[in-house]
Amino acid sequence: MGRRFLFGRWIVLLAGLFPLSGLGQQPSLTLHDVIERALGHNPQIAIAEADVRSAEAGTSLAHAALWPHLTAAEDVSRGNDPVYAFGTKLRQQRFTTSDFALNSLNRPAPIGNFATRLSGQWMLFNGFATQRQIQAARLGSSEATSMSAAVRQGIVFEAVQAYQAVLYAQR
Repeated sequence: MGRRFLFGRWIVLLAGLFPLSGLGQQPSLTLHDVIERALGHNPQIAIAEADVRSAEAGTSLAHAALWPHLTAAEDVSRGNDPVYAFGTKLRQQRFTTSDFALNSLNRPAPIGNFATRLSGQWMLFNGFATQRQIQAARLGSSEATSMSAAVRQGIVFEAVQAYQAVLYAQR
């Protein structure tokens, strides 16, 4: 949308808010009221604020690379395959002399295994790549904040222009 279209839309909106009966009288809305309404009902501000929150989340995500990462895994299995049963009993340290019986080796009873694994990882040095990512995320957050302020200023500017145009039209 062009600036002229947005400016014209603001004039029409503001003209609808002013009373048409007393053209020589003071307007029913003050400039402060017009700015408050313009800032309160503009979807561009919501988009800009969402961009700021997204950039701040990116900064938090970049900082997360500095912390240790823990992983937990659980495995449950059950079977009567001879090789599986033999290995499972050995790993569980439950192997007895009766398990060497020929019938027990060829046709073992089903055996279950439950295993829990915990592992951790902590990056100590990665050539300052994490620090560069954090710095880039901070710059992105700063940019989003500046863009949000610029959007607000643009809306205030357009509202003031439209308010001034309505006052000129009333005179």
